[in-house]
Amino acid sequence: MNKKEKMRAFSMSTILGGMGDTVEGLTEGILLNGWGELTSDGSLVIPQSLYLSGASLVTELPEKMIVNGDLDLSDCDALEYLPSGLRVKGNLNLSGCELIEELPEDLRVDGDLLIDWDSDIDVPEGIVGGKVFCTGKDDNFFVNKKEKMRAFTMSTILGGMGDTVERLTEGILLNGWGELTSDGSLVIPQSLYLSGACLVTELPEKMLVHGDLDLSDCDALESLPSGLRVKGNLNLSGCEQIKELPEDLRVDGDLFIDLGSDIDVPEGIIGGEVFYTYKDYNEEL
Repeated sequence: MNKKEKMRAFSMSTILGGMGDTVEGLTEGILLNGWGELTSDGSLVIPQSLYLSGASLVTELPEKMIVNGDLDLSDCDALEYLPSGLRVKGNLNLSGCELIEELPEDLRVDGDLLIDWDSDIDVPEGIVGGKVFCTGKDDNFFVNKKEKMRAFTMSTILGGMGDTVERLTEGILLNGWGELTSDGSLVIPQSLYLSGACLVTELPEKMLVHGDLDLSDCDALESLPSGLRVKGNLNLSGCEQIKELPEDLRVDGDLFIDLGSDIDVPEGIIGGEVFYTYKDYNEEL
């Protein structure tokens, strides 16, 4: 998420959190601030992402709401249910929504769904187009909600320009996500999320990531570079072309790969555990 989007998210969350204790108040807040429009059939259409993270006074959402981007409802702890006819074209974040116990059958999410790890929510088949990620409380691999929202923007930008190492590196540097050291290493000072960046075919050698590296569904990526060091977790689920790992790879955290993958994990390169992902949920081997 860029700085403007971040500030917009905080502003929106504050304004709507203060007036959105009814559907009417929430709708009015969205319309007055120019974040959406009403169609002839009464649907509330949000032309981009809507971030309501932490808006603790929001108890309900308008029916037939369409969000043409991500919908972040994380930590909306007064929200008891989702409305009928909700359509989210991006990702839906319900982590921290402890009162929501079920999802409407007509819910449609084109992207991913994030829910709490210990949630009892049953996810009906066919309502989520992407994956279901279960989040922990603090810095579980799929958590850090602000980072996750920022990831969507980053993945889109780099996915469009990262078909060569040079362009990928340029994209990372131009956007302030990393720096080059004197020995030519590309250092990422935090997590780097490239999930779904389908044009990324290779990564720079001697890359150091001071956080998680999410390469899930980078289906054009054929190999990992020599000298790659990840201080957090490494996600390779959906990377079907990667058949082996470099012997000098070092991952301090956990490794996520597809269940049924032929990847052999050499001893000593993973500091944490190896998790095998299957469809929507993760299972520890």
